[in-house]
Amino acid sequence: MPVPAAADAGRRDFARLVLLAAAYLLVAPWGFMLAPLVGLLLVSHPGNRREWMALAIAVPLLVASLAGTGGLFEQFVRAAGMILAGCFVMLMLWRPGPFLRRAALATAATAVLLLAWGRRYGVGWNAVQADAARLTGEYFSAQTASSAAQGESGEAFRRFVQQVGDAAAGAVPLYPAILALGALGGLAVAWRLYHRLAGQPIAGPAAPFREFRFSDQVVWAPVLALAALLLPVADSLAGLPVRPIAQ
Repeated sequence: MPVPAAADAGRRDFARLVLLAAAYLLVAPWGFMLAPLVGLLLVSHPGNRREWMALAIAVPLLVASLAGTGGLFEQFVRAAGMILAGCFVMLMLWRPGPFLRRAALATAATAVLLLAWGRRYGVGWNAVQADAARLTGEYFSAQTASSAAQGESGEAFRRFVQQVGDAAAGAVPLYPAILALGALGGLAVAWRLYHRLAGQPIAGPAAPFREFRFSDQVVWAPVLALAALLLPVADSLAGLPVRPIAQ
């Protein structure tokens, strides 16, 4: 491929990657993508203009996402993003390897550390889940009230919002899995951006999706997850004693 054509293709790929990052930030916690990206760029000792420009954009956005107090669920998600970034960067520095394995290990380590944190401070998942349900209910109640104020013209939209709100409330128990998928997605976008920006990446890029493989033992993961959901184990983990966090 001629050099100008290759450069144009590279710019188009980068533009698509930036659009992907923007789309991710619209639907997922910012810390799951911005914190790993900032951490990776910093440990690579930024030396070119692209790295510094990326940090100049990502750091203020990350700080803005961490600003404020918020409820228990919001604090939980913010803490998860920072712990996830720290685990992933440390794994890549300590023992660089395939992206997916390191991302999965970082996500699992984040879950373990959050459970340990909750046990240490008496914050059970039931409390976090209740706050998530409260936030979801408040959001959709506000949307329903807004559409109801429009009279008959907003009736169809009100019914739609109510149906979506009911579905979202039913999905609250699935938030741990949703957050785990969001964490993996954020790490994937951050890793791709990092490789386009860093002059000296600390490890190789992620393999194309068509090369993705997994062992036969992985099929037991959903089986064990379903067993944990159906058996009393999940209730015993979620029912950790809860006491208020000192402000």
